[in-house]
Amino acid sequence: MPKTQVNETTVYYQYTGKGTPLFFIPGLGAGINMYEPQQQYFETAYQVIIPELRGNGRSGSLNGVSSNQVMDVQCHDIYELMNQLNIESAVFIGVSYGGVFCQKFALLFPNKVKGLVIVDSFCDTRMKSMGVMRVIAAYSAIPMYYLPRKWLAAMTAGSYKKWPQAANKMQQIMRSIRRNEVTKQRLYINRINYTTFLPNIHCPVLLLSGKQMPSSWMEQIHELLPDSKLIYIEDSFDPSNLCQPDEFNKHLNDYLNKIH
Repeated sequence: MPKTQVNETTVYYQYTGKGTPLFFIPGLGAGINMYEPQQQYFETAYQVIIPELRGNGRSGSLNGVSSNQVMDVQCHDIYELMNQLNIESAVFIGVSYGGVFCQKFALLFPNKVKGLVIVDSFCDTRMKSMGVMRVIAAYSAIPMYYLPRKWLAAMTAGSYKKWPQAANKMQQIMRSIRRNEVTKQRLYINRINYTTFLPNIHCPVLLLSGKQMPSSWMEQIHELLPDSKLIYIEDSFDPSNLCQPDEFNKHLNDYLNKIH
């Protein structure tokens, strides 16, 4: 497992395959294993790079980083990683928190982004746009991270009974989350407003949403991004890449074939 020093921290990452670079950005608290089905599928034709963002997995700490700086710091880490790997531009794929990351990275470093794939994500968590109950629910979820890990794993297993592969991976995430740093990242995404800059992102964007996700979240992103296509995945929830990996991989492969 390669690791490197960027911006005075350590970033772990997986790097396999050859061809157009694909950066898979994990969800909140997740690491490289979240994209195991995608790595196996795409590494035969593409460079597959899966980093563990600062504050997650085995990468460095978010100590000293305020909650409102979290995403900028993580984006700059990956920018420096790209430079170290001599990658001029890449397609960025992100699920949930990873999708929020992809939007911000495209704002900060547009020349580094060949294409975007945003999955089961959102762009605006202000009360007036997402609803008071949505924001309250997001904030009240924070104490959940401090429950005993076996409880978190059991609760997760119950939520993903329909999707065994997702249940297994999500339980692994819950057993290994870094509680304080996940909380800091959760605080950041509970108060974002990306609506002002999304219309200025002009690369081709694929939006994938599990049918069991609130449709308004991804529809809002679709309306704001000028060159985007929204596809719903039946019988799927966040993370769709694990709930329905075959369909996810097919849609992603079709998108990659079109932007070459």
